[in-house]
Amino acid sequence: MLSDQSPSCRQAANCYVGSERQALAMAEPQLSVRSARARDLAHRLARREKRSVADIVERALEAYEIRVAGREPAAAFYARLAANGVDDLDLEAMIKAARRPSMA
Repeated sequence: MLSDQSPSCRQAANCYVGSERQALAMAEPQLSVRSARARDLAHRLARREKRSVADIVERALEAYEIRVAGREPAAAFYARLAANGVDDLDLEAMIKAARRPSMA
């Protein structure tokens, strides 16, 4: 019973509840998009695919990164290694060989 407790206990309980609310409010980062067309497209795809808008945006950005940057998806990388029968490899050497200078 909260009313039977001393004022300091009630204040502590309110502090706990307040910090819990703040943690819940800060749990999900937000992405702001100023394009109405992009927003409408993301919502339409989310409804059609029965996924969240965040999932649609994440998948689209990942696909874009792979297409533009030429990054090989991890699943394809490991499938290629398995197909070539590679058991032990020097990942650091592979990374250095594939590294390109930054455009920035």
